[in-house]
Amino acid sequence: MRVKLHLSYDGTSYYGWQKQKDPQLKTIQSELENALFSLCRLKPKTQGSGRTDRGVHALDQVVHFDLPEDFNFSNFDWVRGLNRYLLEDIRVWSASLVSSDFHATRSALSKAYIYQIQDGCTPNPLISRYTHCVSQKLNLEYLKEISKPLIGTHDFSSFQSVGTELFTPVRTLNSIEWIRKDEHLVEFHISGSGFLKQMVRNILGTLLHQYWLKPFKKTDLVELLDQKDRTKAFGTAPAKGLTLSKVIYPKNLTLSS
Repeated sequence: MRVKLHLSYDGTSYYGWQKQKDPQLKTIQSELENALFSLCRLKPKTQGSGRTDRGVHALDQVVHFDLPEDFNFSNFDWVRGLNRYLLEDIRVWSASLVSSDFHATRSALSKAYIYQIQDGCTPNPLISRYTHCVSQKLNLEYLKEISKPLIGTHDFSSFQSVGTELFTPVRTLNSIEWIRKDEHLVEFHISGSGFLKQMVRNILGTLLHQYWLKPFKKTDLVELLDQKDRTKAFGTAPAKGLTLSKVIYPKNLTLSS
């Protein structure tokens, strides 16, 4: 019996999604599995759609886990029950039964992230834990132009941090958008088939680094992709500005909601 959860979290106080060897290090996964045990006296292994890094947030993280076939799913109010045992910076907002071939990671068609930046201002303390601050106003038209070569299917080795072994560093980016939300708040939206370790933050760190080195040509970014060498790109943007916003799945995998 497979269950799918949707949850949101403020990642500030956590060592990322994935459980750590040291049980004293709080992670989203460890807190969720502890809440599951408190609710139903079972501790199933949870599988998230992706391993958000330490300090990264999520609007819609998707998780699955399995229960025994004879377990009565309807006996529990999963949303209210789990939230009762979770701290307020983690909230479950949906629970449903799904077909056994659903997998939170492998079934995903695409993922989307948002990175928030305060620009050209004294940082607003009410949103500082969710934003990266830069001292100068950003020219979004210029940033849109230099970001274009990233769209499509490429080897993103130049933007992959070490620490994760993968079959291939090739990924497809579907879209990149720069959106000004107000006078001093910019959002960088990026979506694709999947992302390498710290890939979004490495892309953004490189774009912002190159932004200050204007004029930066689109061909410069093409050369970085072609080199397939992380040392040729630039720094990693801070984790606190990044949020996993949405994971898209085929609709036919849900049995009930």
